[in-house]
Amino acid sequence: MNRQTLPDGPVTRQQLASTAQTLLQDPARYAAFGAFWWTIKRLLGREYQGDDRLWFTHGHDDTRVRGIIERKYPTEQSQFAAALHHYGQKVGWGEDYANHSYLPGRNMEPYLLTDPDMDAGNAPTH
Repeated sequence: MNRQTLPDGPVTRQQLASTAQTLLQDPARYAAFGAFWWTIKRLLGREYQGDDRLWFTHGHDDTRVRGIIERKYPTEQSQFAAALHHYGQKVGWGEDYANHSYLPGRNMEPYLLTDPDMDAGNAPTH
């Protein structure tokens, strides 16, 4: 099986569009990204800066976890691909809204995702 090589460079808005759309329709699905959520959140925040519809892209971050991911996947493209892979697995297992996960690496450290920005009480009411 041949894997398609990802281009180097930053992840583009076009690549993030379906992720943004999914989260706009159902923000609670952020949980399926597990530890990769912090990378996705940062990428969405950068590409959609100032877009109030993506109210959840500002504020909280887990820099320790994001650092682990950035060391394991050194390019934005590899981080994005790993995040989508993890998301696909969680959805495939029926765990769309389950916030338990594992950190990437040999130790498979359990990780429980919590992002106060994703609390439904923080969502805009307009």
